[in-house]
Amino acid sequence: MTVRDGPESAADTQKLETAPAVRATNPQAEVIARLLHVAREDAEAWYALLFALAVEAAAMSVLVLAETTTHHHRQAEKSVAPPAVVHVQRKERGSPSEAGRVLDWMRDRTIPTENGTPTTLEVLQADYEVWCTGRELKAETVEAFAETFDHMREIPEVAGNIKKLGNRYYGIKLVDTKVVKLPVPKRERK
Repeated sequence: MTVRDGPESAADTQKLETAPAVRATNPQAEVIARLLHVAREDAEAWYALLFALAVEAAAMSVLVLAETTTHHHRQAEKSVAPPAVVHVQRKERGSPSEAGRVLDWMRDRTIPTENGTPTTLEVLQADYEVWCTGRELKAETVEAFAETFDHMREIPEVAGNIKKLGNRYYGIKLVDTKVVKLPVPKRERK
């Protein structure tokens, strides 16, 4: 800080000499002391307490507001029924198409799920193959089934929210995992 000499310095000094003295270091506490007719030290303590409570109340209200808006959002998600497989009325077919067979299989053997447990393509295709065998229908190959199933998965009304990651599908599970296994052809002994 540099000291100035000259008329500006004298004017500043004059202003400081005529300025009123600071009456209180904590004017808010001074006002509280006057209003409540308490000692200034007590008013300072009350002021500190009220200020701390105001800060805490503001912080708490922000957290409560965030929780209630999030809670309502979660309730809205829970109140929406999980996507159901559309029940399309069956028609007898002379030669059912691949997509029709997969759709019928999905309607009979799968349900939508919200848990994070995946179902592999191989498990789904094996169940589909058993289902076809029980109805004396020709089952698709794994590759054809995967292609048809992926196409069906893209139709929200049919497949709900099925997501694919590699060869695993999330959002779908089999109704019953106790499925009769396909007969294994016996080997001829040499």
